[in-house]
Amino acid sequence: MDEKLYRTVDYILNQAQDRDIDVILKAVKKRYDRKKAGGGLSPDPRGMARDMAAQIQEQVGFSRDQIRQTVRDLSADIIRKNAPELNDRQIEELLGAWVPDPDKAGPRFPPVPRDALTTMVDQFLRYSTGAMSATEQMRLEHEIPGWAERYWERFPRDLRQLVEVYLKGSLGEDEFRRELRRCLEEAPE
Repeated sequence: MDEKLYRTVDYILNQAQDRDIDVILKAVKKRYDRKKAGGGLSPDPRGMARDMAAQIQEQVGFSRDQIRQTVRDLSADIIRKNAPELNDRQIEELLGAWVPDPDKAGPRFPPVPRDALTTMVDQFLRYSTGAMSATEQMRLEHEIPGWAERYWERFPRDLRQLVEVYLKGSLGEDEFRRELRRCLEEAPE
């Protein structure tokens, strides 16, 4: 057996954590899906780069939450030691101001009008599924550098969750379209 292959199998069987196994399984599934679609087993650099960027973003998000919780715990300890007269509610208020929860923070951007959001979702989905032409990708990148990430940031949280579930294949087309209409109805005109 090739030494690289042996080390890889050893890592998967003996060292990988559950989230690592999940990433490995998704990568293998994508590779075989490409083969079924006629793409063969040759690597797709663009797809690999897109997948790796998504995995890094997921891991960074997880690490950011861990760091935030650690800072919050340390801050709470400092407050309790230096201001023992404060009750739990007051400490929570201070922590909310000093270490805000990004999920509870107000929107970073003004809301996107419904018609623009509809177009953005369509473009984002076509790009994410590989259905967007290279010409359109280049045009969008020229007009809005980093457009896919910028679109994602502007999507409301419930729309991001819906798109994620759909792209993972956990939601059928009809149900996705129904939920998408609901999300867009809540968007401003």
